Amino acid sequence: MNERSTNRNSERPSGLFARFVGIPGGRRTKWIVLLAWIVIVAVVSPFAARLPDVEQNDIAQWLPDGARSLEVSRLQQQFPGSDSLPAVVIFHRAQGLTDSDIEQVEADRLRIAGHFADAAVGDVIPSAGNETAMFVVGLPANEEQAVKSVQEMRGLLSGSDGLEVIVTGPAGFTSDMVEVFDGIDTTLLAASALVVTVLLLLIYRSPFLWLVPLLVVGFAHQSSSAMIYGFVQHLGMVANSQNVGILPILVFGVGTDY
Repeated sequence: MNERSTNRNSERPSGLFARFVGIPGGRRTKWIVLLAWIVIVAVVSPFAARLPDVEQNDIAQWLPDGARSLEVSRLQQQFPGSDSLPAVVIFHRAQGLTDSDIEQVEADRLRIAGHFADAAVGDVIPSAGNETAMFVVGLPANEEQAVKSVQEMRGLLSGSDGLEVIVTGPAGFTSDMVEVFDGIDTTLLAASALVVTVLLLLIYRSPFLWLVPLLVVGFAHQSSSAMIYGFVQHLGMVANSQNVGILPILVFGVGTDY
């Protein structure tokens, strides 16, 4: 027994550096380190929550000046109509539009024109087979405003008795994309936490030990988010929705792997 204890003691690292790196795990200092991290996270969490507010999703902000896609974007702004985002309103009946349908299309067009005073509303264009009619609404080329306008437009329009009404076009596509990706950060974070929790429970087979890596990940995520927010605000760093969305996945991977 004494020989085994002697062997274990001889295997432990010794020297000034070994004692220095062992300080955070000491009997008393480990609680001081934990308390310090709790205080740090409590202080930086309000700044971490502001990170989505400083996202810059315009490609001109995060692509290099020589990027060809950026040059194309700048050339597109020189074309007529680049200051608007068109929404295409489509009315469709498989058996063919009736006279009452045509009246409803015109009434809806006038309603849209009256509701969106700053939008250019085009004339009704029927299809060759008279199953479909459409008109174009030119919305201001502001993504946030266009998304809001498309949602209001869909609330004003409604099909009836087999008449389908669809709001599509670039503005409709943009609105759908924003709706699909809305809250994706929370979804990714929740899914990652669930998967990692299950894996840690299977690996450690302990009702409490699995919480330690998750606490480390939580502290690291809040701290890194706050740090990036500070870089964006004071050092000119650019953060967009893509790298902000992938941040929790990277933190979970590193935090649970090491």
